[in-house]
Amino acid sequence: ERTRYPAELLRACAGALSDGGFLALVIHNAQHHDGVFSLAEGRWNPQPEQLRFFTAYETARLLDKCGFDAKGYAPFERDPDDALSFDAEGYARRGNFVIGPIAENERNAWLTRRYIFLAQKKERR
Repeated sequence: ERTRYPAELLRACAGALSDGGFLALVIHNAQHHDGVFSLAEGRWNPQPEQLRFFTAYETARLLDKCGFDAKGYAPFERDPDDALSFDAEGYARRGNFVIGPIAENERNAWLTRRYIFLAQKKERR
């Protein structure tokens, strides 16, 4: 996220690792509720050093394209459950904005600020 060319950086990491070697990385989550609501409210102000924005899904896809198998990911920094309230139908509200419905199994992504990924370099064939 802090490089203009994340795919090139990941390919360089893959090139530096032996087959089967591991890479751990931490990424900010573009799906976090603060970013989504701030963008909707017209006051989105990302950190200047953040050049790219990824969700967990997009990060896993990028790792795959760059020669890695994403072995897993987990929240690295997460808001408490009460940081974002959902009504009975699964809608989240902040000010005049309503987003949803958000399925219960997707709510963790809305509360996760950063993820940690573990990826393994694919073996060359």
